[in-house]
Amino acid sequence: MERALSLAKNSPYSSLHLQACLNAVIYYVWKGDFEACTIIVNDAKKILASRAAPPIYLIGMKAAKAYFFASVGESERPLELVSEGLELAAKTGIHIMDFWLVSYGVLSALNKGDRDLIARYLGDEKSGLGTVRRIPHVIYYHQLSWFNLLFGNLFDAGIYAKKAVALARESGVPVGEAWSRLGLAEALFGSGDYVEALEELANAEKISTKTGSLILEFVCGIIRADFAFTRGEEASGLKALQKTFALGRRTGYVLALGFWLSSVWSRLCSKALEADIEAEYTKGIIKKLGLVPDDFLAADENWPWPLKVYTLGKFEIIKNGDPVFFTGKVQQKPLEMLKALIALGGEGISEGQLTDALWPEAEGDAAHVSFNTTLHRLRKLIENEKTIQLREGRVTLDRKHCWVDVWAFERVLGMASGPKKNRGGKPSALSQYYNDRERHQYLQGAVSSGGQSQAVVCIHPRAPKEQISIVYKGGLRAL
Repeated sequence: MERALSLAKNSPYSSLHLQACLNAVIYYVWKGDFEACTIIVNDAKKILASRAAPPIYLIGMKAAKAYFFASVGESERPLELVSEGLELAAKTGIHIMDFWLVSYGVLSALNKGDRDLIARYLGDEKSGLGTVRRIPHVIYYHQLSWFNLLFGNLFDAGIYAKKAVALARESGVPVGEAWSRLGLAEALFGSGDYVEALEELANAEKISTKTGSLILEFVCGIIRADFAFTRGEEASGLKALQKTFALGRRTGYVLALGFWLSSVWSRLCSKALEADIEAEYTKGIIKKLGLVPDDFLAADENWPWPLKVYTLGKFEIIKNGDPVFFTGKVQQKPLEMLKALIALGGEGISEGQLTDALWPEAEGDAAHVSFNTTLHRLRKLIENEKTIQLREGRVTLDRKHCWVDVWAFERVLGMASGPKKNRGGKPSALSQYYNDRERHQYLQGAVSSGGQSQAVVCIHPRAPKEQISIVYKGGLRAL
């Protein structure tokens, strides 16, 4: 491919160079060399900008860029390129690239997880299959298989994956065969046929090794790690995860050609953070894909939460990894509302409870207006609409998008105070809370003052002293 690109670049015919660039993008995506793809896409842009290019190459370049961006985990940008390419095809009457544009639309919609959009593009893809060429049929049935996997229809996913594998073998397309076998492996594993699923995974891994496709190696590793963890094979799972995430960090992989099962990615990222495997790369995946923990109650503060709130020892807000500093009085009431929400449990707190705590003298419409205004200001301060939800007059801090140290402490406390056989290493976890961030001062103060602790009082002045004392004395006893 490098020689073909070199010859085309030195050719006096720019169309030849453009055609070589288009083919090279497809080749390097399948190889998983996204750095080379970026260089080629930029070269093609320079050629197109320097002279009037025929419409076929403009359409082809939009298709190639859509494929590249979809392959690195994007969704919106490639969907825009697909729409632009199809519009230009309709305008010029050049439809030779329609199937490929639509298939990249499917890929982008799979990344996005948009069921209706995937179904729409799959319908367009089917209508453009034709009756002769086999490779488009491989792509269609492979993508149809992943669509069914994404939404839990394992039986149909297996049928379509088998068809894609058979067509790929007949067509002599080993990489297409490997991707289809991975879809079949997922369908079989989800149906409980572990032995055959592992055989299909092993077949895909052989093709990955033979072709040298790093992106295929990456996805095989993701699936192997997930299969191992699901079967309780912790050591094997961590070994596969370490190797795969190291490859992902080196190559910059996030998503891979429509492989988008959010539950899998969330579980693997949680495992990686717990084991300190490629922590920064893992956090990058979480932020890029907008993942929430697969077990948000168990996730600790290492997860890159959009919002973290510390109340034990001092009151502090961390937003998207950075501490938030407040000046002036204008932000005090929203912060008091956040503190009150936490003190009252953070879930299903009625408007009346909050207005009683924050505006005890206000009545009727005045209290309601103050509530709405302050809630709006708090949401604006946090800058994440998913974190604070209002439904039927009740406010909730969504624990999928927000971490609070009090909640984490109470969870650990509850686990440590359960039956001894279930405690495991939880007292040591409590010790960590006891020593971190001056929590020991807070807890000791909670006991010595009979529960009138600084942190809880700053959250809600009327919090019952007896309740506070019981909770935090219990925490100290558990140590």
